[in-house]
Amino acid sequence: MKKLKIGDIILISIILFITAWVFGLRLFGFDDGKSVVVTIGDVERVYTLSENTSFDIENNGISLTVVIENGYVFVGNSNCPEQVCAEYGKISRIGQSIACVPAHLFIKIIGEGDGGYDLIVG
Repeated sequence: MKKLKIGDIILISIILFITAWVFGLRLFGFDDGKSVVVTIGDVERVYTLSENTSFDIENNGISLTVVIENGYVFVGNSNCPEQVCAEYGKISRIGQSIACVPAHLFIKIIGEGDGGYDLIVG
């Protein structure tokens, strides 16, 4: 068995530091959002994350349910082919988003003082 050299120890330390830093950013670096913007095609609606509600959306032949519950938003069920939007899970932090491309649905968490979109293309 080979002994660790000083270069190995430095490399392992750097990797552990970067891992801890990324974990810390994911855990503590984002604030919980205050509102959720739901965009379907050209129609945009804003809901607060403090209200518990759900609503059905049917667009472009796709049916899905958006659920806002206990400060989280998620797609409850969907009949889109890939199911990416339903499998994404619950989101609650500023900047997180869920998209269902076949249904032309985009959900984004915004916070207090958030100007909305950083960039709009199209």
